[in-house]
Amino acid sequence: MNWFADNWPMLLTALAVFLVAAGLARRVAKLAFVGVALGAFGLVVWPYVTESL
Repeated sequence: MNWFADNWPMLLTALAVFLVAAGLARRVAKLAFVGVALGAFGLVVWPYVTESL
C-alpha cells in the first residue's frame, strides 16, 4: 500500500496516457469501419453508375 501512496502521480499519468490511447484507438477503429462500409457501398454502386454512363 505504501508503494501506491508514494507513486500516485506516476499512476495517474499512466492512467491518463492509457485513456488517451484507448480513445484514439476507438476513433481509428470507427474511421476504419466507416471506410470499409463506404468501400463496400462503392463496390456495389460502381457497376450501376458505369452502366448508366
